[in-house]
Amino acid sequence: ETVPAQAFSEEASDALRSGEEAIVLIHSAKAATAFVDLAMGLASEAWTMIAISEAAAAPLKPLGASRIIAADRPNEDALVAALCEASKGL
Repeated sequence: ETVPAQAFSEEASDALRSGEEAIVLIHSAKAATAFVDLAMGLASEAWTMIAISEAAAAPLKPLGASRIIAADRPNEDALVAALCEASKGL
């Protein structure tokens, strides 16, 4: 059973609060909901959210991230391909 984190690690919190570009990978709708619960109110405008599926991307919309990308297929290979494409030019 997966149990949602109660808080971000200090390193993750610092990175997400910085306002700098960040890429966040989301592996499920449950993980997306847990992430949103912890991240609401942070400087999400510079974030790129990459979700493993459209269902996993849907809960991320309230964050206001600059980009929300769903992988072409709901598997790890497609998630990594989306990450590679999104990170070009960084």
